[in-house]
Amino acid sequence: MDVSDQLPAVSRYPTYTLIYPVLMRLLYSCGLRISEALSLKCQDVDLTKGILFIEKSKKGKSRIVPMSQSMTEFCRDYAKRMSFNANSDGYFFPAPNGGKYSRHSVRSTIQNMYAKAGISKLPSGSYPRVHDIRHTQAVHALEKMQSEGMDLYYSLPILCSYLGHKDIRSTEKYLRLPYFKHDEVALSSRELVQGMIPEVNWDEK
Repeated sequence: MDVSDQLPAVSRYPTYTLIYPVLMRLLYSCGLRISEALSLKCQDVDLTKGILFIEKSKKGKSRIVPMSQSMTEFCRDYAKRMSFNANSDGYFFPAPNGGKYSRHSVRSTIQNMYAKAGISKLPSGSYPRVHDIRHTQAVHALEKMQSEGMDLYYSLPILCSYLGHKDIRSTEKYLRLPYFKHDEVALSSRELVQGMIPEVNWDEK
């Protein structure tokens, strides 16, 4: 985040240095798709309750995304510095012309930030995708829930709903479950199904 906080000023676009620190934090802390973040209107960001309204995202699915207290306060300060008000109906991250930011432009800027931050390129020769920020948030969120003692089979549906996935299988692909301790997953599974499957007594005769 340090790189996004230290972006050089751009005279023709004075809000450039205000937008990216908030955008980067929102992508990571809320696990949004880049298209969801750039489509946010001011009216979709409830700065009183700390809630984002994601309307008809992938496959037409809408959802409510709570923000942390620190993220909410960061957004409040941003809205104030951007001179947004209760009647603002424009984009929360407006492009220079006031319209919707281009995903291509944002991806290019973020990958430039990766380079400045010293993030290594992948074996393919390219930098990690912007979408990988969402994957990282999913892993860290599940880690946090596990560290707080929440069972995997309760935390996965919560994370699935938070990310706006259609089903848990999509969330599992994000998480790459082998990353987690196999014994913990096995234990959770065994406790979940214990007593549900009857014993079978084989009569060899």
